Amino acid sequence: MRNVEGLRRTLRTWNTFYSLYDPLFTWWCSAPYKTVDDALDKYSKFITERLVGIRPDDKVTIIGDPIGRDALIEELKFEMIPYTPEELVEIANKEFAWCEAEMKKASRDLGYGDDWKKALELSSKNMSSRQTAGPDPRSAYQAIDFVEKNNLVTVPKVAATAGGWR
Repeated sequence: MRNVEGLRRTLRTWNTFYSLYDPLFTWWCSAPYKTVDDALDKYSKFITERLVGIRPDDKVTIIGDPIGRDALIEELKFEMIPYTPEELVEIANKEFAWCEAEMKKASRDLGYGDDWKKALELSSKNMSSRQTAGPDPRSAYQAIDFVEKNNLVTVPKVAATAGGWR
């Protein structure tokens, strides 16, 4: 399955590269490329569903080669990570619980109770509508004030004026 997906990526890269600048390539190869890409996509789905046995709606199954606990510990040592797999899972669970508690706290502050997913979804929608207006120039001036006040860097006059910002 990885090989099929790798082949699709390689073909997509090759097709994108040549179709961007060679009109004859685009003329002759766009339809055959689409046919091959669709066939490889169907083949990949066939392998995943029929041979491996993973349903299309299954988002939790991980396809990979298990290496076992001992090999995992060796890999962690090689990467200079001084924890066992169990300790890493424990740390991850603790960090996740902290993140979830912070998300719930922010959700309550926004008036959504403990439904942090809804608060995040709605705030993301609000942010995307605000981002269309462009960056707020006040934040640039606040940054200049901060770095100058704390003697972090010297900001040239041309950069500190409205005409200097692009």
